[in-house]
Amino acid sequence: MTANIPPALGQESLWRIADVARYLGRSPRWLSYALRRTDDSSGSIPHFKLPGRGVRFDPQEIDGWVRAG
Repeated sequence: MTANIPPALGQESLWRIADVARYLGRSPRWLSYALRRTDDSSGSIPHFKLPGRGVRFDPQEIDGWVRAG
């Protein structure tokens, strides 16, 4: 899985949809759909919305979410 890790992992920067999609091995379109579909569910992909900047992800939260299965 390390081949799919965007270079920002372990740094303080936030990931965009393309970064998380690459990490998950999915398309950005799939990820956008998944966020809309499961936004209120307890198993949703951890994310937050920045006003005027779209959706962002904390790399450590994404990594934990993936490991939790």
